[in-house]
Amino acid sequence: MNIQKTASSALLGVSLMAGSAAFAATAADLSVTGILSPRACEITLAYDFVDLGAHLSRDLSLTEETDVGEDITTLDVHCDAPTLFALSAVDNALGSAYRKGDNYYGLGLTDSGEPIGYYTVRLNRGDLMGDGVSVLALGSTDKITWTGIPVDLDPGGGADDPWAGYRFSHGDNYLAFGVPGPAVVSYLSHLTTTLWVHGFIAPRQKLTLSDEVELEGNVTFEVVYL
Repeated sequence: MNIQKTASSALLGVSLMAGSAAFAATAADLSVTGILSPRACEITLAYDFVDLGAHLSRDLSLTEETDVGEDITTLDVHCDAPTLFALSAVDNALGSAYRKGDNYYGLGLTDSGEPIGYYTVRLNRGDLMGDGVSVLALGSTDKITWTGIPVDLDPGGGADDPWAGYRFSHGDNYLAFGVPGPAVVSYLSHLTTTLWVHGFIAPRQKLTLSDEVELEGNVTFEVVYL
């Protein structure tokens, strides 16, 4: 699982204006624009990989998906000053998830081109902290309008399950964070939470498993400045 830090950098937009051949000009205008961000944030994981273990093909369900369990790591964001930011995720194995949709990340393909399975990513609600205070996750697809994200319960868990969390979707989906109340993004210097990765393997009848197959999920988490 790779981590990519996204920092605002100066981007130069150049436009040239010159006269046509019919009307010779004695001057030309050049516009140079850019953006400089006064703040910087760094995103880190306690471990940059999770291990869903080794599983015998004969133990996989023939007709149903097989739950191969969860693994966790800790996600931290440190900014050098209170900053408005969001998180986004890029599935680097896009197109290989057995289930389709932004909630499902790919685990790669068999040698026969079959999707091996998928995994989901959740931020743990119980220890999601911003500057030492419990915060809630907010979602957006345009980074302008934000709404509260429903809590995703762990299978078999109830509403008070301490490991319930917020589903982290990839694509044009952004997670920001705010204190309980109206869905307003908070300025934060430090965010920390437990990141849960839950894996599933496609039905055995959908897979060619004559040889050992490696799970090859890979996701990049990015800080996006608002």
